[in-house]
Amino acid sequence: THQPFMLQAKKMRLWAKSTSGKSTTWDHWKEHDLELSAKSYEATEMDVFELRLLPDGSDSAGGGPDPKDGDGLWDAAYDLFGAGDYEAAKAEFIAFKSLYPDDPNVPYALYFMGVADHELGNYWDSLLYFAEFVDSHWGHDWIPYVYYWAGSAYVGLGECGYATQLFEVVIHGELGAPQAWIDASQATIDWLAKDKGSVCTSWG
Repeated sequence: THQPFMLQAKKMRLWAKSTSGKSTTWDHWKEHDLELSAKSYEATEMDVFELRLLPDGSDSAGGGPDPKDGDGLWDAAYDLFGAGDYEAAKAEFIAFKSLYPDDPNVPYALYFMGVADHELGNYWDSLLYFAEFVDSHWGHDWIPYVYYWAGSAYVGLGECGYATQLFEVVIHGELGAPQAWIDASQATIDWLAKDKGSVCTSWG
């Protein structure tokens, strides 16, 4: 109803079928309304809804043959993360955050989503989650860990100037970082300072 190329609707139904020769179908949201926004938000920018189709007909919005409640989604995500299945864990955390945006565990979900993308080598994506954490949950106890992992993501991108600044925040920012994380940040800064461009491409 809006120009250009905008579609307006009050209810959404969505379903899909595999085209790779498998019999998998994703039809939970064929019979149920799919909520693209679990709560109202200030439209300072367009909100993005991400739906991932997962194995066995499940999806990242909590649909599938065995839909999980909030606790079930969180437990499944945490178990997958602990097992090192970061791609699947991130999908479960995305579902949890989308369905329960006011849950007190949402900051932790953002943190684990960021770390999962970091471990998958998706450094820019991880930084987006860390930035959302800082913007929405400043003052949270896990802020120093977010800064540490964000610094590590910048190392992965070769942007060691930004990385060093973030590690220095962990060390000197009075954020309550445990000593082990402060020591690790200083050790990384010392290591980066010796790099001749093999890691820190931005040095060149």
